[in-house]
Amino acid sequence: MNEYSFFHWGVKLCGGMNRNKRNKTQKNNKKKEGSQRHERINPIHLVPVTKQMIKLLVEHLFRTSFSSRWGWIEEFNILIAKYAKYFKQLNVLKGHVFGVTKVQFSSNGCFIVSCSIDKTIRIWDMQLRQQIQKLEGHLNIVTGAQFSPDGRTIVSCSDDETIRLWDVSSGKELQALKGHVNYITDVQFSSDGLTIEIKKLEGHLDDITDVQFSPNGLNILSCSDDKTIRIWDVASGKEMQRLEGHQGWVNSAHFSPDGRVIVSCSFDRTIRLWDVATGNEIQKLTGHSDSVTCVQFSPDGEILVSCSTDKTIRLWG
Repeated sequence: MNEYSFFHWGVKLCGGMNRNKRNKTQKNNKKKEGSQRHERINPIHLVPVTKQMIKLLVEHLFRTSFSSRWGWIEEFNILIAKYAKYFKQLNVLKGHVFGVTKVQFSSNGCFIVSCSIDKTIRIWDMQLRQQIQKLEGHLNIVTGAQFSPDGRTIVSCSDDETIRLWDVSSGKELQALKGHVNYITDVQFSSDGLTIEIKKLEGHLDDITDVQFSPNGLNILSCSDDKTIRIWDVASGKEMQRLEGHQGWVNSAHFSPDGRVIVSCSFDRTIRLWDVATGNEIQKLTGHSDSVTCVQFSPDGEILVSCSTDKTIRLWG
């Protein structure tokens, strides 16, 4: 169902509530004006209007004796709210002096951790929208950083061939793990009781830049320098969906918490949102002035955080 469908539902249903107040002349005039206006309206501008129409409809029906017959209305309202979400830029966080390589929310959504070519890791407060901690110790580009599940520790990795653990509250380095003899590209905390089955998935035509399980564990999401994003079935290893639209290398791709939407970012400086069921592009976000290196949803799915070689971290919601 697209934005025009929502518009027609809203007009038809909400219009029915005031049918007795209109005369034939008004109807004809409205019809002509509406037809002309419909041709000029951008679909994006229809979304907030439609949500308001549906809200009014639901409130009206629940105030009447007919509300018990219209159980589907509540579900329809939830559906509207879900798919009418359009992201826009909220904040630009600055502090890193060189490009930002990775960014991630804490599990409670209250903090963000970022790492950079400038060899630092920084912690940002979501309420204050500012940096609260700078972690220094790596001797080369920091390629990955992640909060522990309890949010008390950060693990990072670097081109200096080390993995380091940090205390979030004090900002002090807890431990440096050495042993790698080459660059370390990413590091993550394990989840208790998680078993991962390794399968060989073939299809990408260039280097794979990111990979992630879906929230329900049934699918794998991958992206690549071949400019595509692919969804795979875990059980069979078969490609289920191919998302195409980026004009450059796809650097990162992640599922929304409910698994219905994918967000991706690219060397083409854009962030894109995709519908998992159809594979269609939902929205394209622009604002970064250089390659977007990482993007993720907040735990509640309401905010996006992105980072770029333009030295900035941006929030979208």
